[in-house]
Amino acid sequence: MQLTFQSAQHDKAVASLEREIQLLQATSGPDEKIQELEEKISYMDELMRSKTQEIEENDDRFIE
Repeated sequence: MQLTFQSAQHDKAVASLEREIQLLQATSGPDEKIQELEEKISYMDELMRSKTQEIEENDDRFIE
C-alpha cells in the first residue's frame, strides 16, 4: 500500500518536473538565458568591485 502511494507521488513529481522543463524550454531559448546570466555576472562583478573598494577605504581609515 505504502509503495503504491510512494510510486504515485513519484509519478506526480516527475510529471510536474517535466511540465516545468517544457515551460522553461518554450519561454526562453539558450541565447536569452546566456545573455541573462552574463548580465547577472556583470552586475555581481560591479557589486563586488564596489564592496571591495568600500572595504579597502574602511581599512585605510582604521590603519590611520
